[in-house]
This record gives sequence, structure tokens and C-alpha cells, in this order.
Amino acid sequence: MRLHYLVPDTSSAPAVATIFEMFNAGFGYGTIVARLTREGFACPSAHDPGRNRHRRGVWSRSAILAILSNPRYTGRQVWARQRRDEVLIDVRDVALGYETKLRWNAQDKWVWSNDLVHEPLVSVEDFEAAQVRVQEGAKRKAETSKIHPTTVRPYVLRSRLRCAICDRRMETAWRHGSLYYLCRYRAHEPRPAGHPTTAYVREDDILAVVDRWLSQCLHPDHLDETVEAMAAATRQADAAAQSRANVRQQTAKKAVEECERELESCRAALKEGADPSVVAKWIAETQARHLSARRDLAAAARPVGPPPVTRDDLVSIMGLVGDALTAIASADPADKADVYAALGLAVSYDPLARTAVAECELDNACGKRPCRRGDLDRNSTARPPRSPASRMRARPRVNQGGAPNDTGVTLSRQLAVRPGTHRR
Repeated sequence: MRLHYLVPDTSSAPAVATIFEMFNAGFGYGTIVARLTREGFACPSAHDPGRNRHRRGVWSRSAILAILSNPRYTGRQVWARQRRDEVLIDVRDVALGYETKLRWNAQDKWVWSNDLVHEPLVSVEDFEAAQVRVQEGAKRKAETSKIHPTTVRPYVLRSRLRCAICDRRMETAWRHGSLYYLCRYRAHEPRPAGHPTTAYVREDDILAVVDRWLSQCLHPDHLDETVEAMAAATRQADAAAQSRANVRQQTAKKAVEECERELESCRAALKEGADPSVVAKWIAETQARHLSARRDLAAAARPVGPPPVTRDDLVSIMGLVGDALTAIASADPADKADVYAALGLAVSYDPLARTAVAECELDNACGKRPCRRGDLDRNSTARPPRSPASRMRARPRVNQGGAPNDTGVTLSRQLAVRPGTHRR
């Protein structure tokens, strides 16, 4: 039986000890984050960037809280941190049955091992002291929220507006009676070159140019031109997707042939009297690579995706979208957000140039977006920054098998935002 156990990481273990020491001494999350950043400690996502390409790689309050709440640092094993609850899918229709949900147990329900199972980074006493302070902070926050309840405001572009410089989603805020989207960096956070400390833009300034652009694109006088441009972009994307599929197929075919040659060499070595135990390891490794290469070859040979979107399909899609846009200007913010979601609207705002690149993904094919965590899908990569070029193009999607699917049609345009926007 093969046993696994945890060992301290010499580069990151001191950061854990520092976090617990400072937190139990009364320092706040911001002060801890500033010190860790100043002393050059890598945060969890920066320590393993290959699995966290969707994250910024800087220390945050949530990272500190996650470390403070992890009992593994005490060197003991802990069970029953979560429980499975069977709850009704719909209380109004019990015939639908139950579903299982994982929920966190209170700490007094945890089961601790009596002995140490790996080297501890902090003592149990320090961990328990930190939990007491965390719970006190949560209690104060709950009491404050009762005195000053959070006002629910509809942000039409919530999660649809990104900063063009750093490609982060812009935060939402209410300032002086208006809705704003912000991209800000704290003093301890490293920011890209040229990025202002705080950049913000009013929602109505963005919506004004986006709605005007969509109305122009889908106006009956411009509909034919829009459809032709999108159809041409779709054909180019289909050709590019097929070219990439051919390259992957040739690469996988060469890998299969190479593995087969290596297997023949192993057989020849056995006939010449080589050590069977050594050759057996070679054969096992080669067979594993051979199986992986054959799977890649089979995946590359599959169709790239659903049938291409035709001009008639585009005309039908654009007609439906045009009907939906007729009431956008006077629509309720929640309804407008639903319309933008159906259009697949995404906006990238440049606070320096005061321009926005708006994109709408229009297609009738089902698909998945590329996963921002590259380790979950080897054929996908982290989302690249949006190009500021003004164009209509087709943007790749990923189908159910994880292979690129370039039938998704994107309508894209660079828009100038009027001087209602600000940065500092």
C-alpha cells in the first residue's frame, strides 16, 4: 500500500506562520496583505500559476481567510467539516424528490485526529485563537448589516464589463446618485504599467454608445451589410478551425508512429537479452504515451463542431435580435440585463483612451466557453485580453468534447465613450 503525507513547503510555509502570528496579534487583513506583498511571499494562486491562470496572483482578504480557516496547518487530520443534506428540489412539488447538498458543519462538530499526521506549521492553540477572532468579525459584520442593510441595485453590465488594461472585471459602485463601474488597485497591489490607481465609468455613458451601436447594426438599412460581414468572418473562422484540427491530427499521428517504433525497439531489446524488468518499465511508459496519442488522434479526427452558420441562419438570428432591441432604450434595467445576456454582450473599457470594445456573440449552436482554468481542459487557455481593433469577427467556442468550435459568431466594434468617464 502506498501512503501519502504532507510536508512543509520551504518557500510558502513561513507565510502561513506570519499570517497566524499577525492575525492573533490583532492586525487586520489589509495590514497582513501589505506585509506579505512587501516581503515577497507568493499567494496561493501565484505559487501554482499553472492551475490558476484565471486568477490575478496577488494576496487578498479571501486568501488570508482561507488560510486561517484551514485546520490542516495544525498537523492533524480533521473529518466531518462538511455534511450531506437531502433537501426537497421544490417544496411546492414534493414529487420531484430530493437533491443532495454539501453544507459546512460548525467547528464543534469536527472530528480531530489524536496524533499528528504531518509536520505542523501552527499550534492548535493558535488556530483556535484565530477562529475565535474570525467568528467575532463575522458577528460584527452581521450586526452592521442589520443596521445598514444592503440596497439591491440592478447593474445592467454586471460581470459583462472588463478593464482593457488588466482584463479584470470592473466592480460596481453607487456614487453621487449614479451607477459606476470601477477598476481599482490598493496600495499594496502591483498594477500593470499605465493603469491608473482607480478608473471608473458611469453606466449610462457605456449604455448610451452600446445601445446606439446595436441599433445601427440591426437597423433594416444596415442589416444586409452586417449579415455579410458576419458571414465572411464565420467562413474565415471555419477555415482556421479546420487548419488547427489538421495540425493536431498530424501531431498526434506522428506521436503514435514514434511510440510504435519505440515498442518495436523494446521487443528487439528483449530478444537480445536485455533485463526484462528494465524493459518492462520502458514498455509500460511507452504504452501509456501510445494510448494518450491515440486518444488525441481520435479527438482530432472528430468534426470540429456543429454545421457552420449559414447566411439564412444569420438573417433569422438578426431578425429576432432586432425585435428584442426595439424596447431596449426604455426597458427596465433587469429586463435590459436579460436582453444583453441573451445577446452574449461583453464590453472591454479602456480608461486611458476612453473607448470601449463591445462584442455580441450570436449563434444558434450550443457550446461551452473556454475554461479559464487551463488544467481542467487541456485544449483551452486563459482568456486573452480583448483586442481593441474595430471589426466583426467570429470568436472560437469549445464544444462538449473540449475541441474548438468556431461556429460562434461575434459582432464586435470599438466605441468612443463621451467625457462622462473618469480616472485618477
